[in-house]
Amino acid sequence: MSEPIELVAHAKTLDEVVAATGEYLSRWTPESLAMVPRRCRPHWIGSAEDIEMYAGQLQTECARREATGGPLSNELELMRDFFAGAACIIMLLKQKEDETGEITWSHPVERVRWGYSSGLSKR
Repeated sequence: MSEPIELVAHAKTLDEVVAATGEYLSRWTPESLAMVPRRCRPHWIGSAEDIEMYAGQLQTECARREATGGPLSNELELMRDFFAGAACIIMLLKQKEDETGEITWSHPVERVRWGYSSGLSKR
């Protein structure tokens, strides 16, 4: 089975990026997910725009911590890097759509909820 980052890197559609991101998040344990600050922890992934939003939130959090000398957990850096890569692939797919006029996705993937069932959103 391919790793989620490989699935994102080889994605041909926005739906494939969203599905790979869901696969990536499904591999996180509640303990690891708790190491990502709640304000930027992905809870809903249903579209490319969700991924882009979380990529921005994760980047902002990391930059804020670096500027203030705050600690960056490995989990926060890993998630930031994955979402930044996924957001870049989304941008490339959207550019391709603009250049060719072809639509690279037909419908939004069903939204997936993360973090709430384990109670992590309350931390």
